Amino acid sequence: MPIVVGQRRGLFGFRSLGGGPTIQVEGIENTVRLVQELGKENKKALRKGMEKAGRFLLARSKELVPVATGKLKRSGQSKVLNDSSGMPRYIVSYATPYALYVHEDLDAFHEVGQAKFLEKPAREYRLTLIHMIKEEVRKSTRRVGRMRLRGRR
Repeated sequence: MPIVVGQRRGLFGFRSLGGGPTIQVEGIENTVRLVQELGKENKKALRKGMEKAGRFLLARSKELVPVATGKLKRSGQSKVLNDSSGMPRYIVSYATPYALYVHEDLDAFHEVGQAKFLEKPAREYRLTLIHMIKEEVRKSTRRVGRMRLRGRR
């Protein structure tokens, strides 16, 4: 399954993500491999693309978050962190103690919002998210290629 939802504590050693639902979108393995081969500039581009994708997913998710007090919606965050190999990964999460429960409870009625408020847009916009990341890497690759042709590094 390309989308993983679960409760993550201390992911990559960062406790600030809280105990709420976290989405991991997979499918950009080829882009990551390319970036590893092409070097530092493209890692920056990969990170920039992931930041864009994370903000986009967070915004789409916040449109669906159930709102009673607004605390859950305000706790949403998007971060780009490095994994153990030094490659950036983006994480979108909600950091309230009840976020996972609200996310997974399909039987609950919400006047505003719905369950699966993070998973649904992650599935729906999966290809858009991947495209956003790939586009930043593509731009960087063209820029780096032009610099190499001109003799700059």
